[in-house]
This record gives sequence, C-alpha cells and structure tokens, in this order.
Amino acid sequence: MPLLEPMTTLDLTKQEGYEQDYLQFIRALRRGLTRNGSLQFGTYTRDGETRVVYRVDDAADPTTRDGYFSVRLTAGDGGAVDLYIRRDNLYSIGFAQVDARGNARRFYYLGGEDDRRRVGALDLVPDRDLVGLGIGENYQDLERAAGTGRTSITMSRSGLDQRVRDLLLDSPSTAQAAQGILLLTEMICEATRFYYISRAVHAAWSQYTSVDADTRRQMSDLERNWQVISLDIQRRGENPLPADDARTYPPLTVGTLTFTTVFEVAAALAVMYLKTGSAGRSGYADATVLAAADDGDIRYPVIDAAVNLRDSDNAVVFFQANEIMLYDVSKDTILVGPLPISYSWPALAGTDFADGVSAATAIPGATATLWLFRGSKYVRYSATDQSILVGPKEIYDGWPGLRGTAFVDYIDAAVKDPSGANAVYLFRGPEVVRYNLDNDTITGPSLITNALPGLEQTDFVHGVSAALACPGFQNQVWLFRDDEYLRYNTYDCQIRIEPKPIAAGWSGLQNKLFVDRIDAALPHPTANDEIWFFRDGYYLRFNATNNVISHVVTPIAEGWQGLKAHGEFTRRIDAALENPQNRTQAWFFHGHSYLTYDVEADSVVRGPLLIEDGWAGLGSAGFDHIDAAVPVPGSPDDAWLFKDDQYLRYSLTSSHVLIGPKPIEAGWAGLRGTGFAERIDAAVRYTGPESQLWLFSGNAYVRYDLGSDSIVIGPKAIINGWNLNLPVAPFPKPTTAD
Repeated sequence: MPLLEPMTTLDLTKQEGYEQDYLQFIRALRRGLTRNGSLQFGTYTRDGETRVVYRVDDAADPTTRDGYFSVRLTAGDGGAVDLYIRRDNLYSIGFAQVDARGNARRFYYLGGEDDRRRVGALDLVPDRDLVGLGIGENYQDLERAAGTGRTSITMSRSGLDQRVRDLLLDSPSTAQAAQGILLLTEMICEATRFYYISRAVHAAWSQYTSVDADTRRQMSDLERNWQVISLDIQRRGENPLPADDARTYPPLTVGTLTFTTVFEVAAALAVMYLKTGSAGRSGYADATVLAAADDGDIRYPVIDAAVNLRDSDNAVVFFQANEIMLYDVSKDTILVGPLPISYSWPALAGTDFADGVSAATAIPGATATLWLFRGSKYVRYSATDQSILVGPKEIYDGWPGLRGTAFVDYIDAAVKDPSGANAVYLFRGPEVVRYNLDNDTITGPSLITNALPGLEQTDFVHGVSAALACPGFQNQVWLFRDDEYLRYNTYDCQIRIEPKPIAAGWSGLQNKLFVDRIDAALPHPTANDEIWFFRDGYYLRFNATNNVISHVVTPIAEGWQGLKAHGEFTRRIDAALENPQNRTQAWFFHGHSYLTYDVEADSVVRGPLLIEDGWAGLGSAGFDHIDAAVPVPGSPDDAWLFKDDQYLRYSLTSSHVLIGPKPIEAGWAGLRGTGFAERIDAAVRYTGPESQLWLFSGNAYVRYDLGSDSIVIGPKAIINGWNLNLPVAPFPKPTTAD
C-alpha cells in the first residue's frame, strides 16, 4: 500500500531537547500547505507587529492524489501514524498505521462510500471504515464514540504520545480510536488553522505541562467558528473602511473571545476558509462549522434539532445526540423522554439517523410528516405511521435548488416558513436559504445578518442549531444556538423574546441537565441522605434514601446568596468538597479558583483565590483545576482530587500531596476499561456503607467500593438510577386529526 511522502514529521521518541519541535512541526505544515507561503490572503500590521493570514488551497482536487497530504507522528516503539488531510479544507480523512520500516500496515478512514472512493484516489486500500465502528466524521459523532468531550482529553506532549500509541494497536477500541482522532485533529488540523491554538499548545509543550481547561474551551470556540471568523476577515478585506471613516465594523464575539480589529482576528487566524461559489457535491459533513457542536463545555442544553409535529397543537420534538423528547409548549413540560431515537421511531433503527439528527422540519400542509437531515442525507418520515416514506437520500438528489451550495453537505437547522407559504428556511453556519417547495428554487444563500435583520447584535448571526415555528403566532419562530434561544418575527424582523438561556425559558428541560452530566456534588452537612447536585448555573437537592428530588432545580444565584458577588461560581461549579474540620463549610472550585463557603450562613468565608495559592503542591502536580473531589472514607482529613484522567490524595490538615498524581486506572482497578478512567466529573460519599462512593462521568454513574476496589453498581445511565422526574415512557403516535 503506497503512502504519501509525509509533509513533515513530529518525533515523539525524543527524551530531551524537544521543546521547540511542535512549533517547528506546525510551521513546516503551514509552509507546505500554503506552497511556501504563496497562498496569502492578507498581511496585517499593528505597532510594528505583523501577522499573515493564508488561505486553503481551494484549487486542490479531492478526487486525485494531489488533493491530500500526510504528516507523520513517530511513537516510542518504532511505529508511526500518518494522518491524512485534505488540502482544500484541512479535514482529516483517516490515518495509516506505519511500521518501523516505513511500510503501511492498515488504513482507517472516516466517512461513507464517497470518502472510500476518494481514498481510492490515493491508491490506498482501506482496512476499516471508522463510521462502521461507530466513529462518525464530525465532532459530535467522534465525541459520542470517545465517551467524552474533546476538551476533556489531556492535550500535552505525553497525551499525544499515548493517543498515537493507542492508534497503533492491532485493534484499537472505538473509544481509543475516537479519542486519538479527536486529539490529532485539534493538535494538527485546528492548530494549522489558528495561531491562537498552535501558540497555546506550544506553550504547554515547551513547559512540560498540558493546556488548561479555560484555554481548551476557547480553542473549542474557535474550532466551531472557523468559517465565521474567516468570513469576518474576508468581509473586512473586501470592504475596507477609509482611514478617516468614523464607522467601525462591529466586534466579532466567539465564545469568551472578542475581536475588535482586523489585526486581532489575524493574530488568531492562520489559515482561512475561503467561501467559494460552490462547495461541490462532496458528500462530506462539514464538521467545523456546526452551529452547536456539543463538546461538553457549551452550557446545556444544546439542542441538535427541533420540529413541530403539527400546525394546530403545541407538541414539538427535540433531538439531542441519539435521543428524542416529546415536549408540550403550552404546559412547558417534557411529555415523553428522553429515549433512544431507534426505540421511539423504530423505522430509523439501522440508519445513521438513529445516531442523531442535525436538522428537522415539518412538511407544510402535512400532518406529522417531517424531513429529517443528517450529514449530506435526508429522509421523509411519517411520525404517525412511524415509517420512512423517502430515503435516506442525498440532499443533492432530493433538493435540486441546493445544488451548487454548501447546504448539500450539511444543514444545521430547518423550519417551515411561519407565514404559511409553501417554503422552508434552512440554516448552515452563518448562512440561511429560503427554499420554495413549489418550484425547487432558493433565495440565498445569504448571511443571517442580512436575511434576518434585527439579529445582527446577537450571536445567532454566526449560526443556528435548531428552529421551531411558534404555535399560535404567525410569522414567529424560535431559534436556538448553544445554550440560548430567542423568538423572532420574520415579517417585521423584530426580536420578540431577547436571547436567554434555554433552561430559563423552557423550564421543562431543567431536570434533564442532571441526567446528561453532573458537575459537582456536595452532601448536606446535617441530613445524611441529602445531596446537592450542581450543573452549569443550576442546582437541585436530592434525597438519596427515597430516590426523589427534595428541592427543585433552581439557579445557583437564587439559592446560594453568597455566590452572587462571584458570578463565575453562579455560572458553573466544577467541584465541591466538604470541610472535615467544619461540616457546615465547603470548598467550591471553578476554573483555576476556589472559595470557602459557609452553608448555614449562606456566605463566602474566604476567597475566591487561585488554587495554586491555597492548596500547596497542586500547582506543581499539574492540578491547576479540579474536576471532582471527595473525602477519603475512614480518613476524612484526606481527600481524593481528580483532574482529567489523573487523581491524587491530598492532606487537608497538612496541605500537601500524599499520593500521586497517578492515572485513575492505576489506582482504581475497578474503573479500568470504563469512561471513568478517562474522567470523573463528580464524586460524593455513599449514604450507606462508609467504604463506598458515587462517581459520575458524563451521563453515567457507578457506586464504587473502596474495600474491594471494585464497582458495586454500574456503569449505568444516571437517568436509569436516579429518579429525576423525567417521563420515560413509550413514544406515542400522533393522530391524523388536527
């Protein structure tokens, strides 16, 4: 199997003198990709500092061998992984396992049959279709297969070395392959696109540490908005303002990052995505411009898709990952779910749509008949008969008006025209089209900011993840993006409900926060069977003995008055730990900070302070943030602290590290081979035998016995073990009557 000659190589076997290797590797990659810098878009200077923004090689033909390049990463056993990347968009298509003599052993590829044919252009014989292993081609699918969000995977030199070794296994597990691809994609493809990312990785690499959690979240924000940022700098370049013009372009906000000048954008963006007239019929789902790729760090709920079942009632369906929920808008409550899509709509079992739906819309004039979209395909589905009426088919084939646009590759959101016309709105990244179903013609693609005026001061101009018509309100739609929603009138172009958190406006979804993930857990100081659970900006109190919620979901800012002055702690608590010297007090952790809180007085006793300043030894141990914390049963003056896939034992009285840091799987034998060895989100003492703990990771939990070093219960889905008042029941068939 002939290999492409690697454009550049990163040697992970070196024991010393490797501090500059990563930066040199990325620079060599950029030089090769941009034809030694000839593919420049623009040069930007400020205060004597210059930044160059390059463009992708959009002339590269993905049907030929020259449309691809590879980079090599060598591991300690003499083997190597060659990552194969498209020149025209910097997407990874798969990887080859290379032996010590430079011969390819196997080739693993992402994508479907079209991608297999493209791999054939490389004269490579694919050994395994990763999609067939449950590893999809976009971030959402990869993270589901990995069992964790990509920001939870340790990003460091040692972390990269371990992932490369995993990919070299004869039969890497689905989780190992997905986690390896995620890390390589970020540390190679995304770092090539963004100066910001390559600089952050280089800083950690050269200082023998890992990229911190806050920086990882900012990196993720950039990754999801490559096209948005590229369009911003492209518009500024094509429509420059005269030097004496008092007008300025509005700031570009991406997550917590704000760019006010073209130089600031250029300082972050290395290689831009140039918008071309036609994306062609690639059949490839564009992962990097998803309006709301759920990476585990976006605040809940992040709705993948939403659809009105019928015009005349308030029933809507929400899709999230591989789950479906039936929701009553008038009662503001979940009627059914969450349940697996394949269980609720069995006709979708065995199709890609059982793993998730990216967009959905009701068909105008039909009852409970829907279009569902995923990647480059769609189906026409009857929710009444629970049957597929058409498809799965390529969007290119069934929606001729979209040919010549990027919408044939992926659609983020869809909604029928709320005016009653026989048309639908389709969203993709920062663009929207209005599709006329009478004659298969489109208006657009247009930038959302131009097509839907009134949204220009919101983040919704950068993309929409789901959309719904508002029952009883002609011309009005709900738009969802990340953890927010708004209500918009398409006739007068006015926002009727300003952007607000989904959980605040759709209160029926609040309980689902806690079945998807628990950020922190804290036992009540006097009621031994009561536990506080925290998730994003909310908390609830739970009676573990009776398995019921004893205090409903409430915003942290309303229930913990002392935290109001420290807004970051009301937005998210990463970990909580009771103080064994004073049970009415607890430590709360957020990012790099912590504070001491008096539960009875409802006030902050001390802080916020940096963790490294108040917890001696944690900084040098690499514990700059804490994912979970719990007292050691039988030794309450000690605590176990968890960060990523590491743990340590800490003395709370003498303030020093007693054991570790060590990999979780090295010290917790019963967790080996589970997602809990990769990350523990929350931990709390069990209300029964003292030797047992509850541990939470993602949407799963275990009860763990420290005496036997084994799992007593689980891993189980939180929803199956903790009664959080969600109506899991058979999904009803809609009636045909209106």
